[in-house]
Amino acid sequence: MRNRITLFIVACLLLAVGIPHWLQAQTTAVYPLQLPASAVYEGVVQVKMKPGFAHLLWKKTATGWQTGSANLNKALQKIAASKVDTLFKTVYELADADENSLAQQRMEQAGLMRWMTVRFSANLPVMQVCSMFRSLPEVAWADAVGKIELHADPNDAFFANQWYLRNSGQTAGRVGADINVSPAWNFTTGSSDVIVAVHDGGVQLSHPDLQINMWQGKSFNFVANNTQLTDDNHGTHVAGLLAAVRNNTVGIAGVAGGNGTASTGVKMMSLQIIGGTPVVAGHEALSFVYAANNGAAISQNSWSYNAPNFFPQYTADAIDYFITNGGGTVLKGGIVIFSAGNNGTEQTYFPPAYNKVLAVAAATHNDEKAGYSNFGTWVDITAPGGDASQPMLSTITGSNYGNLFGTSMACPLVSGAAALLVSRAPGKMLADDLRSLLQFGVDNIYPINVIQLAGKLGTGRLNVGKSMLRTDSLANNATLAAVTNFSLQPQCSTWQLQWTMPAAASKVLVAIAPAEAFIGLPFYQTYTEGQTLPGGGTVVYSGNANTVTIPMPMDGSRWQLRIWASNADGSVYSLGETITATVPVTANMPQAIGSNNSIQLSWQRQCPQRGLLLATSTDGSFGTPTGDPAAVTIIPGGGQRLQQGNQTGFVHTGLQADQTYYYALYPYQFNGTSWEYGEPVTFAGNTACAVKALPIEESFTSTTYPPVGWRLQDGGPNGSLVADGKTWRRLQLAGSSAGDDISVLMNAYTQNGNNSKETLRTAAFTMPDASVADSVIVLFDYAYRAYAPDADLADSLEVAYSLDCGTTYQTLWKAGGAGLASVPGFSTAEFVPFNLSDWASKQLKLPANIPAGATVSIGFIGTNKFGQNLWLDNIRVRMVERNKADLSLPRLTATTDTVLCNTIFTPHILLRNNGAAMLQSAQIVLLQNGQRIDSAQYAALALVANEDTTLLFKPVNLSLGVQQLHFVVQPLAGIQDPFAVNDTLRVWVSVAGNASLPYQTSMEDNASVPVGWTSTPVNQGWMSSNAAAASGSKALLAKRFGQTSTNTYEWRLPVLAPVSNADSLLLYFTKASAPTSAIDASAGDTLEILWSNDCGLNWQTVAARFGNRWHTAPATDADYLPQASHWQKDTIDLTALLPSASTPFQLAFRLKAGGSNNGWLDDLRILSKNVPAALKAAGFGVYPNPFSGQFLIWHYQPEPRWRSARLISATGQVLQQWQWTANPPQTLTVSTAHLPAGLYYMQLQYDGFSRTEKLVKY
Repeated sequence: MRNRITLFIVACLLLAVGIPHWLQAQTTAVYPLQLPASAVYEGVVQVKMKPGFAHLLWKKTATGWQTGSANLNKALQKIAASKVDTLFKTVYELADADENSLAQQRMEQAGLMRWMTVRFSANLPVMQVCSMFRSLPEVAWADAVGKIELHADPNDAFFANQWYLRNSGQTAGRVGADINVSPAWNFTTGSSDVIVAVHDGGVQLSHPDLQINMWQGKSFNFVANNTQLTDDNHGTHVAGLLAAVRNNTVGIAGVAGGNGTASTGVKMMSLQIIGGTPVVAGHEALSFVYAANNGAAISQNSWSYNAPNFFPQYTADAIDYFITNGGGTVLKGGIVIFSAGNNGTEQTYFPPAYNKVLAVAAATHNDEKAGYSNFGTWVDITAPGGDASQPMLSTITGSNYGNLFGTSMACPLVSGAAALLVSRAPGKMLADDLRSLLQFGVDNIYPINVIQLAGKLGTGRLNVGKSMLRTDSLANNATLAAVTNFSLQPQCSTWQLQWTMPAAASKVLVAIAPAEAFIGLPFYQTYTEGQTLPGGGTVVYSGNANTVTIPMPMDGSRWQLRIWASNADGSVYSLGETITATVPVTANMPQAIGSNNSIQLSWQRQCPQRGLLLATSTDGSFGTPTGDPAAVTIIPGGGQRLQQGNQTGFVHTGLQADQTYYYALYPYQFNGTSWEYGEPVTFAGNTACAVKALPIEESFTSTTYPPVGWRLQDGGPNGSLVADGKTWRRLQLAGSSAGDDISVLMNAYTQNGNNSKETLRTAAFTMPDASVADSVIVLFDYAYRAYAPDADLADSLEVAYSLDCGTTYQTLWKAGGAGLASVPGFSTAEFVPFNLSDWASKQLKLPANIPAGATVSIGFIGTNKFGQNLWLDNIRVRMVERNKADLSLPRLTATTDTVLCNTIFTPHILLRNNGAAMLQSAQIVLLQNGQRIDSAQYAALALVANEDTTLLFKPVNLSLGVQQLHFVVQPLAGIQDPFAVNDTLRVWVSVAGNASLPYQTSMEDNASVPVGWTSTPVNQGWMSSNAAAASGSKALLAKRFGQTSTNTYEWRLPVLAPVSNADSLLLYFTKASAPTSAIDASAGDTLEILWSNDCGLNWQTVAARFGNRWHTAPATDADYLPQASHWQKDTIDLTALLPSASTPFQLAFRLKAGGSNNGWLDDLRILSKNVPAALKAAGFGVYPNPFSGQFLIWHYQPEPRWRSARLISATGQVLQQWQWTANPPQTLTVSTAHLPAGLYYMQLQYDGFSRTEKLVKY
C-alpha cells in the first residue's frame, strides 16, 4: 500500500561513455525542495565516509584539521569545524561493555561506524555544508540533523473504558470498532522472551501497572546519553497501551501485558529520544542500533521528523540495521512500526513513509479516519487512535492514568499486537511474515470512510484475533528445517536457481518480488506457479527438484527471491530463505563518434535472446516504450525510436553541427502475451563544431545556456573525463557591468572538484586572413579572490584555443590563487563579486601562426581545487582590423609594495602598443575611488607595434587609508582605440599617515580603521569594532572566530617623526584574547610587534606575545567578546631602538594565526621619556621625594647585584619587602596608598654593599 520512495544521484551524461541506470549511486535519503530552517539543527551535519576512508584520523591541531585527507582538511577548515565524533560511538561502546563483539561486527559491516558527526561554527546554511561534503570523493553521503516531534495531543478528560480493545458501543461508537484482542488472549497474553523497544519520551519504570513488564537494566536516555530516564507522559502512555500489566486487578490492560505474573507479558525497554537538548546530534538513530544489539524484536515509534519529505540517510541506515539484525531469539529480523503522524495530510512524513517500516494511521471509535491522522498510499494499516471526544486511556507519570489521542496511540496497539503474535510462535517466522500476519488480519473499514480515502488507510483496521488464528497455525506446525545453499546464476535471459532441500521436506516453494517490496507468508495450502501470496510475491516454482530455471526480469531491476521447504499438502512450511539479485544489462560499452552532420554509434551485446530498441532525444529525457518495438515511434515521456533488433551499431545522419544528441538502448523481449522493456543504457554524442562569424560576444543574459554554439565540457577528479556535475553554470547573482546581474560561475567554494578541469568553450570561428585583420583578440571579465596562500587551494583559470572543436587546447594565458585574484588578499568567506570593482578585465591575442581559414574555438578552463568561487562575464572574440590602434596599461613599475608611506605618490606606468600602427601621443586619466583626480598627456611617443614604454605620471596627492586607483589610457590626435577592455589599470594601495610622539588612539575613529593606519594584505585581518572595548566604545578586532586559515595579517601604524634627546621609548596597549578548546592555552595565535625604518620594505620583530602571554580569558568555542575583567595592560620597552628612532620609523601589529579565538587591542600609546639629570649623574635615584601615593626606585643602568628592598617605618617596622636571587628589575614602583603621612626609610641590599634612603610622605 505504499509507493517506493528512492532518490538517485544521477550524473549528467555529456560524454559518449554510457552509465547503466542500475549502476548509479543510490540513497534512501529524502529531502524537500525547500527545507525549513526550523526543521534541522544548525551548526551540525552527519557525514558518512566511503568504505576506503573509514579509518581516517580526525585530529584538530593548532594549524588546522589533520585527517589524512587533504579534501577533508579543506572542508573542515572552510566550515570552521569545532568537533568531529563518530555518530554511533555510544552504542558501539555499550556493546563493548556488554562484551557483545557480534553486535560490534554487525555495526561495522552495516557501515554505521563510518557516520561522523561534524559540528561547525561558520555561518553557513546546513544544506550548503551537506552539499559541500557530498561533493568530496571520500564521502558517501551527508545529512542535516532533523528535529523530531511526537504524534499525540493531550486531553484532560478521564474515561474508565478501554473501548479500543473491546468496543461494545459504550462510548456511543460503532460496535466492534476495536482491535479484537480478547480472542487472541486465549492463545497468549505475551511472553517475556519478546523484547519491544519503545523509542519515545522516558517511560516511568516504577509505574505499578508497568514495572514488571519493563526491562529495567537496558533502558537508556539517548537525549542525555546516559541511563537516567526523564519520566514523560507521552512515553509512559504509549508503553501502557502496548503492555501495561493485565489481569492485576488495577489500572488498565495493555495489548501484550501478560496475565499478571512476571513470566508473562512482553518486556519493554524505554529508549528516550524526546525531552531536553540532545548531547549527540542524530541521537534518535542510535536508539535503533542499541535496540537491535540488545535483542529487541519490535521497534515502537510514535514520532517523526517535523518537516514533510525530509529523511536523513543516517536514520535510514539505523532503521535498516534494526530490520536486518533485530529480532533477538524470537524473530528472524526486526520489524519497525511508526505512527503516521497528526498533520491531517497526505504529505509524506518520515520515517513513517519509509517503505521498510509499518506505518499506522488512526481511526475513531466509529472506524472513521481520525481528522488529525495522516493518510496516503504509504500507510500500511490503521488502528484506533481516539479523538478529542473519545480519547484513549492509559498510564501516565506519577503512577497515574490519563487520556491522550493521536496516531501515537494507534501505533502501540499494532506494536502490542506484533508482540502477541511473536509470543505465540517464537522462532517460527521472519519479520516479513509478521508484517503479513498483521496487514492481512484486518477488518475492511473503507466502506465506512469517504471514497477519497480509498487505498490510503493501508489494508484495513487491525484485528488481532484474525491475525492470531493464522499465527496459531504456525505455532502448532512441526518444526521443518529451512532450505540451504540457495543460490542464483544469471544465464542471459534466465536465472538458474539451486538449493538443497532438507531431508524431511517433500517439496519447495519459490516466490519473487521487487527488492523494495514484500513477500508474504504461505498458509496451509499448496500453491502453483503464477499465484500471489498473501502479503505479496508471485510464485515462480512449486515442486520437489533441487534446481529450476526461470525467466529473468528485464535489465536494471532488482529482485528478491524467497524459498520455503514444505510437506506434501502445504500444511507445514519452514522459515523462508531469501536472496537478492540485480538483472545485468543487455548492452554495454556504447560509443558515439561525431562528424559535421552525423554520429556513428556502436555498442556490445550481452544477451542475443533480447532485442535492443535505440532511441534519441535532444534534451536527455527518455520515457518507457510500450507495445511492439517495430510500431514504436514517439516514446511517451521522451525519446524517438531510431531502430530496433539485434544490431550493434547505427549511423545517425541529418544532424546539426556542434550539437549534443542523447541516446537510449532499451532491452526488450516478448513474454508470450506482451512486450516487456528494461531499464535503458543512456549515452550522448556530439557532432563537429559549427562556425560563427566574428565578433563573438556573450554576456549570458539569454536564458539559453550554454549559448547557441557554445559547449560545456564537464571534467572529473584530477583532470579525468568523467563528468562530475561541477561545471560552469549561469547564475543571476553578480555581473561585471552596471545593470547586469548575470554571469557564469565555477563553484569551487562548496563543490570540490578535486582538481577537475571545467571548460566553457565558445562557438567556433574561422581565423581571418592577414589582409583583413592584424590579429584576433579575446577579451573577458573575471572575478576571483584567493581562499588561502596554500597551493592546493589555489583554483586556476586557463584561457586556451582549440583547432579541433575542444579535443585539444593550446594555452594563451593561465593564472591561479593570488596570481588570479581580482580582489587582493585572502578570504575564507564565500566570494561573490557584488561590486563592479571586484571584477578585472583581460585581453589576450591569438598567435600569428594560426593559419588563415582554420576553425578556432576558445576554451575557458577552470581548475577546481576547492578554494574559492571563480566568475566569468562579457566574453568577446574580435578581429583587430588593420591600422587600428590598441593601447593597454599592463602594470605599474617601480612599485614594490601596495602600502605607501606618503600621500604624495608619483606612479610609473607601463604603456603597451598592441595595435599595428605607430602611436605618437596618448592621455592617461587617474581616478581615485571612482572620482577623477588628475590626467597627463604624452607626445612624441613613437611607440611602434608590440612595444612597451614606461611613463612617469605627475605626482598626485592621495587620501589616507585604502584606495583604489584607476589609470585609463586613450590615444590622441583623433585616433580611436576600439578595444576598451585593456585601457584600464586597477591598483589597490594603502596610504599610511604621519604622526609624532606622544602618539595615542583609543580606536574611536568612525572609519573602519584608525586614521593613518594601513593594512596588508589590503582590507584584510584587523578591523575596528564596537562590539567590545577596554575604554570608550571601540577596539581593534582580529576576527579569528570561525576562521581556520593560517594567514598572517598586519596593521601598520602611521609613520612616526624622529625622536631626539630621549632616554626611553615605550609602547603601551591593552589586549584581550581567548584560545579555543581545540588548542592548548599555551599555544595558538602569535601577536608580533614589528619595527621598520624604510616604510615597511624591511621589518624586524621587536616583541611577541603568544600562548598565555596573549590569551587573557578562558577557552571558548563561541564568538569571543571580552568581559571587563579580560582586558590586560601590556608594555613593550623600545628603548634599545632609540638610535633607529632618529629617522622616521613605523610600528606594526602582525597576527600569525594558530588556532586561537578572536583577539582585541585598545588604548594604544607610544611615549618617549627623559631621565632626570641627577639620576644620570648618580646612576640611581628614588623619585619623587617627598611623595604622596607611590614612588619609583630607578637604576639608570641595569643592576644585576641588587638582591632585596625593604620599606621601613620611622619606628623600625618592616612594612614591605622584595627579594631576588637573579635578574632584578631595573625599576621598582612602590605603592603606599595604605600608609599614613610621615617619615620612612628605603633600605636596598646589594652584593657587597647597601643603601638607605630617607623619604617623606605628605
